[in-house]
Amino acid sequence: GRATRPEWLRAILAVNRNHCRRHGHAMVLRWMPTLRFPCPWQDGECEKQKPERERVNCRLNMERENFNWEKHQMMLDYLRSPQNFTHVLMLDADAALVHPDHSTLMQMAGELEASGKDLFVSNEDWIGDVSSKKRINGGLLFARNTAFTRGLFEDLLDAHWYGPGSKRRSRTFGDVLGGCNSNEQLCLGSIQGRHQFVSKMLMTSGSKYNCGPNDATMQRLRQADPELEVMHFMGGGKSAAPGVLCKERIALTGEGRKGYGCAHR
Repeated sequence: GRATRPEWLRAILAVNRNHCRRHGHAMVLRWMPTLRFPCPWQDGECEKQKPERERVNCRLNMERENFNWEKHQMMLDYLRSPQNFTHVLMLDADAALVHPDHSTLMQMAGELEASGKDLFVSNEDWIGDVSSKKRINGGLLFARNTAFTRGLFEDLLDAHWYGPGSKRRSRTFGDVLGGCNSNEQLCLGSIQGRHQFVSKMLMTSGSKYNCGPNDATMQRLRQADPELEVMHFMGGGKSAAPGVLCKERIALTGEGRKGYGCAHR
């Protein structure tokens, strides 16, 4: 209910729900973990830490990084679904589909089709430095339902589950995958240069499809920039979501200020 979810989350959920309703997409909200925690290779790792404060911090960090892997499990679950979805989108809970006039999902599907690729990701070019243009942000994943994408997410999940001592060869790459011991975004970064991944992955501009908040990008959102598809209120930017989505861009919620997304507690 309204009383148990923060204002930023309700506002973003209302925006995404309205976008999916308008354009005929299915929407699923997964908030309960489905993966075993910790992974077998992590059992007892935090107990080696001293003093107790370090053990607590270790457990919290391990829990947070493992929870991020729910994103890849969600992708795999719906790519394997008997519903036979043609495409699957995973969005972080703090990311909003903010284009008012067309289906962002259909546009992304069109870009994949035109490029002959299977997996749509975005960089962090909105930050403005050189490295951000090359870095995948894991908060948005959009995949065609193909043998490659199903195999990829299965491989990445296996690499994390079996850990650094594993000798298992991946289906996608043919060798042992390293770099997947911590969170899923670092894992994607570790395979980013492999030719099997490059040949199937479309890297797009985060300024358009996965844009983080700063003064300039928030102004683009307020002014309904037609080149902005997804606003990602990551980190401390979450607090700005209710103000802009429930005032300047209230129409994105599909309801008034008394609706689920914007009603005061």
